[in-house]
Amino acid sequence: MIEARRVPIYCVDQISNHPPLALGMITAFAKAYKGGVLNAWYDFVPGYLTEGAAAQQAIREHGAGILLCSNYIWNLQHNLLISKLVKSLFPASITIHGGPSAPKYDYNCEEYFRDHPHVDIVARGEGEEIAAELLEQLALHAVDYAAGDTGFLAAIPGITFRAPDGTLVRTPDRPVKRDVDSFPSPYLTGAFSDEDAKGWRAAIIETNRGCPYGCTYCDWGSATLSKIRRFSMERVAGEIDWMARNG
Repeated sequence: MIEARRVPIYCVDQISNHPPLALGMITAFAKAYKGGVLNAWYDFVPGYLTEGAAAQQAIREHGAGILLCSNYIWNLQHNLLISKLVKSLFPASITIHGGPSAPKYDYNCEEYFRDHPHVDIVARGEGEEIAAELLEQLALHAVDYAAGDTGFLAAIPGITFRAPDGTLVRTPDRPVKRDVDSFPSPYLTGAFSDEDAKGWRAAIIETNRGCPYGCTYCDWGSATLSKIRRFSMERVAGEIDWMARNG
């Protein structure tokens, strides 16, 4: 019996001198989701697609798969470029875009999908649960998706995607997760390794999520106008210890 190939998961990021915390949180949660069920279907490719040549080399080595793009103002154009390149070379790949610079409103989404036909799915809000549920459903309905049937995605809150007739389907917003400690730390679970840290000049700690204000200049604003949700002090202290050990 030939074992089925696990589908590769690629993370796209432009910055190489510090860890992409959002992608680390998403992959750490996905690996732990439902006791690790996704690990039987997917291969989380180490590293990040930081430029075109590396993206081509990685996908030629591992095959067409799923791209996870966490978009911010400073990496949006890079992520779109890599997404477009990969989709042109490997059309069977699936591109998922989220983050603060992913469109949230209907008219923004329509414009975004029109201008970027290589984008398959847009995630709104916190990405951990969305990504894990997307990966689960894409694995369970791989044959349907390959045949152009995306209807099963309608059950996943917090996403926008294309229907077979080209129209956009926007699912209901996803409630925020109150217990943020249920999202594993990429530092403490090995999603970020000691070897990775050798090339970093800095690292990011997330002590809380949410903000009661709605400042128009805020480049992080995905969770503004909401209650603050704190990570435990034990977790934060553990991440500080990890960073101290790795210089």
